[in-house]
Amino acid sequence: MDENRRNEKTVKLCTAKDLVELTFVRKALKEAGIDCLEMPYVCGAYDDIFVPAKGYADIYVLESDRQTAFEVIASLEQEKKDEPEREEEEDEEEE
Repeated sequence: MDENRRNEKTVKLCTAKDLVELTFVRKALKEAGIDCLEMPYVCGAYDDIFVPAKGYADIYVLESDRQTAFEVIASLEQEKKDEPEREEEEDEEEE
């Protein structure tokens, strides 16, 4: 990280509902060249108690990366919405 960004403020990007979603978001941000910080709600003896209410982990990015990170997240959400349509098309092709 360069000197200019070392003291830059971090901002909350989103909350991952589970480890799978956290992994997808982390990978997509990395591919876009965006560093992120994860703050999980899971902690030792109380694992999974707070997950249904709060989510699995909050994901933070540097303030200067916020807009690009939101676009990456929006792209992931669009892909998730398009997935059932793709599955239906594949099923029709098999028949």
